[in-house]
Amino acid sequence: MTCMWCRTLSYRPTINTPVTEMSAIYEVLTQTLNIMETLELKEIVCVFDQALYAKASGITWKHEKFRNIILRMGAFHTICNLLSTIGKRFQDAGLRDLCGSLA
Repeated sequence: MTCMWCRTLSYRPTINTPVTEMSAIYEVLTQTLNIMETLELKEIVCVFDQALYAKASGITWKHEKFRNIILRMGAFHTICNLLSTIGKRFQDAGLRDLCGSLA
């Protein structure tokens, strides 16, 4: 492997579209595929925040060419979802009272 990507860490070119637009997310996924092919990887991980993760999931489900991209939600939103689930699951089991007594 003798490619620029293998020797240098750099920023990708700017995408001059609001990140909330599907075309911008599609472009990120396309660039991710290009990186995967350049580095001769079988799969590649791409991390998004919660809102963009949902949109990226929709794109990858519709387009077979993105099947080797593994989508992940960022750690912050993953933890927020976990805490929300715990709160909803145990709200009637005295969790609110326990949290109130700790404060």
